Amino acid sequence: MSKIACLLLTLYLAVAIIAAEEVRELNWDQSGCFRLTETSGDIYEKDNTQKVVYVKKPQFTPPYYYEATVQEFFPTQRYTQAGLIFWRDADNYVRNTIGFITHCVEGLAEWNGKAQSRGISPFYPNPYPEKARLRIEVGERTVRTLASVEPERWILTGGWTLPQDQATSSFANGIGVIGLNGVDEKPLFCDWTEGLLGEYEDDDFGGDSLKKCWMVGMTNCGWGKYEIYQKKGNLYIAPYAGSDIFIGKENYPFVSMPAPKGEQWEIEVKMNFDPARAIGRWNKAGVVLAQSNKRFIAIYALADDMREDIFIEGINTDFMGTVSVDAFAPKKKTDIYFRLRKKEANKFWVSASYDGRQWSQIGDYNCPMPEPQIRLFASGDVLNQYPKKFKFQAVFDYVKKIE
Repeated sequence: MSKIACLLLTLYLAVAIIAAEEVRELNWDQSGCFRLTETSGDIYEKDNTQKVVYVKKPQFTPPYYYEATVQEFFPTQRYTQAGLIFWRDADNYVRNTIGFITHCVEGLAEWNGKAQSRGISPFYPNPYPEKARLRIEVGERTVRTLASVEPERWILTGGWTLPQDQATSSFANGIGVIGLNGVDEKPLFCDWTEGLLGEYEDDDFGGDSLKKCWMVGMTNCGWGKYEIYQKKGNLYIAPYAGSDIFIGKENYPFVSMPAPKGEQWEIEVKMNFDPARAIGRWNKAGVVLAQSNKRFIAIYALADDMREDIFIEGINTDFMGTVSVDAFAPKKKTDIYFRLRKKEANKFWVSASYDGRQWSQIGDYNCPMPEPQIRLFASGDVLNQYPKKFKFQAVFDYVKKIE
């Protein structure tokens, strides 16, 4: 063997050894925690300098989720992060990490060495949390990242569909934890949980609390307080002033659950406003079909104290288009009905009614969403973040599947 061939073989073996050492088995101690002692290096496109990734095989097949609480993590460097990973290799992964500067959670995906759209949610105006709950949801082709610093209130930090019709079950080599750009930080991961994701359910909100199929969430950390509660057969969502759903400004509270399975389905939602003529401008409430915060279809009504009537809008982020329908008869107080129908793969039809009998089509959209969520939402007066007398809430009567 020539000297050049020997040299090439030596380099190949060295790279192979390094690559093998980068991925290690994730093992929990007797208390159910894992101390991450290696947080140096990074993974981002061409910068693949991370030292080690700890992964394990998932307990379930999609759709499933896994969660862990990150604590004892107080980084001082700008890009130091720690969190969860959905791992294939350094060029194909989804990570959900908490960072220090700025205080934020970041969801990021990378396919074939190219970073996808990222979701960065700052903890504003809250200080850096002592601990944060991180979550990754794995569908058949979709991966979503979420975080929580309040019990059972989740922030959606990202959502991605795998490229080229790949399935998550065959795509990933493991799920686990990772640290990035650290110096001597040693974050502690505790309360690791894996489970199956819920499925769509009809709901008339007849109980005293939300069904387990629902998740309470925010599109980001926001700056205001909101209320979501169930009472006497209704779901109430009271947003804060300054929240909005409009493209590029998504900042609203919601409850969500998976959409029905299948190539074709249709759901109906009934709602109204309380008070009927809300204090403040551009108060919105309705239904969103969301693949992520950046790809969704929404249909909603607007209650505006500068107008006598309620009018309806539909938006489709795939084409960045807005369709306004204000030809309905002006009404000061009325029930509002929405229908959302999946006609075939990536094709959706939305309509609205004031009586549940006569329907007007709002939009017929083509939007790639293989596994969308259903969100019921409300957003407040977008023109004034801190009005003195802001008062508005949406009241949802039911969500049901139309057979």
